[in-house]
Amino acid sequence: GPVNGVAVSSDHLFFVTCSDDKTVKVWDSARLERNVTSKPRHTYTQHHSRVKCVCMLERHHAFASAAEDGSLHIVRVHVNQSGSLPKYSKLQVVREHRLDKPGEYAKCMAHFTTGAILQDLIIGSSYLTRRQTRHQTSYMQRTSRRSLCLTS
Repeated sequence: GPVNGVAVSSDHLFFVTCSDDKTVKVWDSARLERNVTSKPRHTYTQHHSRVKCVCMLERHHAFASAAEDGSLHIVRVHVNQSGSLPKYSKLQVVREHRLDKPGEYAKCMAHFTTGAILQDLIIGSSYLTRRQTRHQTSYMQRTSRRSLCLTS
């Protein structure tokens, strides 16, 4: 499916992409510099609908991904830069969250560290409201912004 978002780790070791095929893929930057490949290091498959946006978490090898069903996942990428090439191990789900309103999903996200302990994930979301008349059904798109507080 089409790629809906790209986010790069702060140390540029890897980047992630999200797409309509319900996956988030982790790509090794060093490996791609040496040899163009179509194989990601990891494929995260725990979403149950199209993944619409992704962002990296500051100061962490972790990403936040959001799907069209309102689910939001925080996932840690275990990577070690001990030699000339990074070594990747498993992906670890840190947190799962669901947006409250029926039909609501995140369209964009940004992560900020606001201190030694507090972290905020800012989410821009949309949801559809259904209004039915005698002869036609129409959908209105609403937008909202919220903040999800994360702790390190």
